[in-house]
Amino acid sequence: MPGAESDSRTQVVRVSSDRNEVIYVSNILPNRISTPFASPKAVDQQPDDLDISQIGQSLYATMKTKDKPVALYVTGSNPNDPVISLTLIPKELPQQTITLQLDKPMAETGGHASENHAPDSNNYTDTIRYVLREAALGKTPEGFSEGLLPASAANIGNVIAYPKVRYSGPEYDIYRYRLQGTSKTDVDLDEGTFYSEGVRAVSFFPTATLRAGMTTDVFIVSDKSATGN
Repeated sequence: MPGAESDSRTQVVRVSSDRNEVIYVSNILPNRISTPFASPKAVDQQPDDLDISQIGQSLYATMKTKDKPVALYVTGSNPNDPVISLTLIPKELPQQTITLQLDKPMAETGGHASENHAPDSNNYTDTIRYVLREAALGKTPEGFSEGLLPASAANIGNVIAYPKVRYSGPEYDIYRYRLQGTSKTDVDLDEGTFYSEGVRAVSFFPTATLRAGMTTDVFIVSDKSATGN
């Protein structure tokens, strides 16, 4: 079995309900599919070709065929959750971890946030507080999936920003950057520096004051529609 490092890396796949994505998976070992749904479901599965089970936000898929492509549809437990179309192609690979990231926000009804109906202020505030707390603790918030950001640093005033991770959710994306101070004196970080159209919240952890050699993380919560992703 091939042992190249690239064969074992997490596959981050951008998905949408209006297209199909082709994914290469192990034809021998179980493959983990991390979804953006809190309680994902596999729809129209082919039991003769695929064995699939759900644990938490993930689906575990074991191929029963060595070379035959298998269609898999993934959705959530809510009636209006989008349906993601995948084609799994078995290959002689190690077990694969696939992270699905939605390109577009989910359409929701029944009192949830949507483009035309703002959420109740308390619920909205609680949601933002929850996702920021989980991300600051190094956890993936419920209903979100984790993916990598391009590894390119940027100079922002007296700090350098290093991309760390993106958490992709049904309505919002969370971007985490590691900030490193470059000034010999204390610099108080300004949340406004990181605001742009569609940004809902900015938070620093564990500190909002930096000097040369010190680091902290910034978490940016943004609407999916604003990023175009």
